[in-house]
Amino acid sequence: MIDLWQTVPGVSVKRAKLLSEAKVWIDTFRNDTAFRQRMLNLIKQDQLRERGVDSDGEVIGYYSFTTSLINPKKAFNTHFTLDDTGELLRSMFLVVTLDYFQYEWDDEKIRDQDWWSPEILGLTDENLDIISAQYFERLSDIGWGILSDNL
Repeated sequence: MIDLWQTVPGVSVKRAKLLSEAKVWIDTFRNDTAFRQRMLNLIKQDQLRERGVDSDGEVIGYYSFTTSLINPKKAFNTHFTLDDTGELLRSMFLVVTLDYFQYEWDDEKIRDQDWWSPEILGLTDENLDIISAQYFERLSDIGWGILSDNL
């Protein structure tokens, strides 16, 4: 009698049972510092510094002529970057639980501004697609690695 669990496909199936999406999620979003940094940079660099947009893709605001006279680094009619002193963007961090992630930062100084909204601290659909693709690629790589170790 042949024990199918001792064959190459049987061993691969047993290994696949060990694959936990929660483990991959935590390893990716909580423990992989390079991945977390890429996620933070999507908001800091792409959305805020380069485009000045919130999670809906809407421009947060534009610098006024008066502001440009007070601070030449804030050119008239260019988008807000929220990087005036760097303090706000440096305070940004990622909270990861078993079923979601969210961005947090110390927004106490700007929360009372009329342009402020919670959507500032979220990924655009485009950037969420980038993160999703990278996560599922990692999930697939780990899964194939487990399945193919004995093939």
